[in-house]
Amino acid sequence: MTFFLKIRLLFILIIIGSNLFANEIAFNNYGDDLSLRNNEEFREFIPQAVINQPDFKEIIAMKSKYNFDYRVSRADRFPTITSSIINENYFDRKISEVDSIRKIQDDSLDAVVEISQQLYAGNRINNKILNAKRQIEIGNLELEERTSELLLKANQIYFDTFKFYVIKKYLNDQALKLEKLLEMSDKRLQAGISQPAERALLQIKYNELLITRANINSEIISSRETYFRFFDEEFALKMVPTVLLSNLDSNSDLISDTNINSISYGVQISDIVFDQSKTEINIVKGEYRPEFGLNVKYIQYDFDRDFDEFDIRGGIFFQMPIFDFGRRGNKINSARANSSQLSWQNQSEKRDFLIEKKSLEGKLVALNLMLDELKNTQINTRKQQNILSQRMTGSEYNSVALADVIVQDINLFAEVLDTEINLYLTDLQLSHVKTELLSIFKLAL
Repeated sequence: MTFFLKIRLLFILIIIGSNLFANEIAFNNYGDDLSLRNNEEFREFIPQAVINQPDFKEIIAMKSKYNFDYRVSRADRFPTITSSIINENYFDRKISEVDSIRKIQDDSLDAVVEISQQLYAGNRINNKILNAKRQIEIGNLELEERTSELLLKANQIYFDTFKFYVIKKYLNDQALKLEKLLEMSDKRLQAGISQPAERALLQIKYNELLITRANINSEIISSRETYFRFFDEEFALKMVPTVLLSNLDSNSDLISDTNINSISYGVQISDIVFDQSKTEINIVKGEYRPEFGLNVKYIQYDFDRDFDEFDIRGGIFFQMPIFDFGRRGNKINSARANSSQLSWQNQSEKRDFLIEKKSLEGKLVALNLMLDELKNTQINTRKQQNILSQRMTGSEYNSVALADVIVQDINLFAEVLDTEINLYLTDLQLSHVKTELLSIFKLAL
């Protein structure tokens, strides 16, 4: 087995291993056991919505513009062919010699075709082509960055809607338990074995639950409309996925970067923009260097009468600025100052990237620990709820305590779900920062 084949197999094993041992969140536990999505299906569903967004098509159009700008810059290397028609009438003239060459330039209608080819232009053309090529690279990075941001937005919209639907479903189930407690309290009150205060406390708990449900219904209306506008379909709980976390393994440890030199889109764009600024200095300098080239001109005299008289002229043209009252120096210094500013901006971009990356990694680990604690608390709360429910027929009847535990369970359920979603979205955000989100959703541009 060759060395390169071993390296390739090792790389494949690393990729497969990261998927095998990656952490996962089973959101389908909240579904209706209908047509649930697995991780692969969900990662095909999201990009389909992204590529139909006007934001995506806008960047595609911008990228196309950069390609045409590059072609324009390359075309500056080729000759320029121009044509003109000269219709001049002399109002007055004084010529000392009858046979002067100027005498033949009388009232006429002349046609001119001119070909000019620059041979040297202060190296401006090559530098402009170089910057136009870099602009195409920026366009590619902007497309990838915007697409990655749209993937984040799509997931955010999906899970915002998903969260409110699931919480409402669970809240309705728990509300039935409170309604049964109210019915039981009414019977006990009529039998004289319960106090009105107990009934009032239960009613307060139930009213608070109704207010919460009304607020959730309001959120559902808003999020459902947003979902429909983005995905062009109605939301349904049958589309609930199980998702993989790309940056946490099954032991809740951060997965090491496969590319230790990975940097954000912003840093990559900033690097290229800084390189462009340095080239721009050379372009400005080139404006004040000599220019020369070849020129050929064909003049057809009096073409409105006959085609017997014409000129074909040619030669070398040369141009060089001599004195411009300090404009050259100021323009070059301005370009240098702009490059210096972009250099510091580039360093700030790199610093912010490292800060954001470390912050997201810390947040990811903290959210995972918080989720474990919340789930343990949720388990204990449900155990208490079962114990209190079993005592409802005995002498240790306490409907208010059970109602408190039911409300606490609803709040914990919402908090666990919110933390799971936040954990998943933070994982996606970290992958976005590391420029890995497009590959996760198998979206090639």
